[in-house]
Amino acid sequence: MPRLSKNTWCALVVIAGTLIYLAEAWKLPFGNARNPDIGFLPILIGFTVIGISLIMIGVEFFRPAVLKKETDLFDDDEKGESTGLRKPLILGAAILVYPPAFVHLGFIPSSILLLGLSLRLMEYRGWLGSLIVAALITFSAYFLFGHWLHVNFPKGILG
Repeated sequence: MPRLSKNTWCALVVIAGTLIYLAEAWKLPFGNARNPDIGFLPILIGFTVIGISLIMIGVEFFRPAVLKKETDLFDDDEKGESTGLRKPLILGAAILVYPPAFVHLGFIPSSILLLGLSLRLMEYRGWLGSLIVAALITFSAYFLFGHWLHVNFPKGILG
């Protein structure tokens, strides 16, 4: 039997911890999708974490490392990463500007700008790719919170 990698062991430990978490979350009232109760989100999160861990285990078994060396997904790889204070300071300033922008511009434009800048600073892709991903995340969050959960966001410039 092949030796389990660190990633597989990590996923198994996460599954074990999540099963304990789910055992406690199951004691809470669940509700339903239209009227969720206090236990709805913890149970949803628990099953999501277990699903992601199972995907991680499946990737380890069905797509093994090419050179038969252990691949650690959690190992910090410093190549390509920039160091210094410039990017954290820019991101910190953007986070400080976000609340007033949220009030004056509204949720959608301010969130797209903050997420786009954050993704670009983390060297995700170019500006266009970062802004497209930021827009997808923002519109998904707006649909979830604004339409489905009826959270009132400031209207801002979009009215």
